[in-house]
Amino acid sequence: MTEDSTFDLDEVRRLAEETEATATSDDHSVSATVKPGFKVREVNYSQRAFRLGSEELSELTLTMIKQANKQSENELSEHVRRMRG
Repeated sequence: MTEDSTFDLDEVRRLAEETEATATSDDHSVSATVKPGFKVREVNYSQRAFRLGSEELSELTLTMIKQANKQSENELSEHVRRMRG
């Protein structure tokens, strides 16, 4: 490992800590903000969400968490790709 790659590792760690994404359901009843690695920062529910059944709400919440995680990981991967040139 070269000195340059050590700098890159520190930068990747910093970017991983700063990167997050939010996914919102089509009906805006559920939104989730997640960092890479399924680190859930926040889940929000509108009044509409509480009209859903428990299974539907649970499924929608998990779907939004998964979508936000995928977005955050894609964003982090793009940052790393640009760093490597």
